[in-house]
Amino acid sequence: MRTCIKREVDEAEFAKFVANHIGLWSSGDADYRVYVERVKMTGGYWNKPVAVRDHGKFILIEDQ
Repeated sequence: MRTCIKREVDEAEFAKFVANHIGLWSSGDADYRVYVERVKMTGGYWNKPVAVRDHGKFILIEDQ
């Protein structure tokens, strides 16, 4: 099971994180967007969530 920490950050740190992670996929709209990293696994890929923009909140999801 994955253990993670959700950390709220300011918009500048969020933008820097997303810009520095080449290859992130995103899905959502103007108010809510999820950024995922594609991880190759046996039999396919897993979309690992790494960041969320939710109505003005900026959240990074970090493995522990």
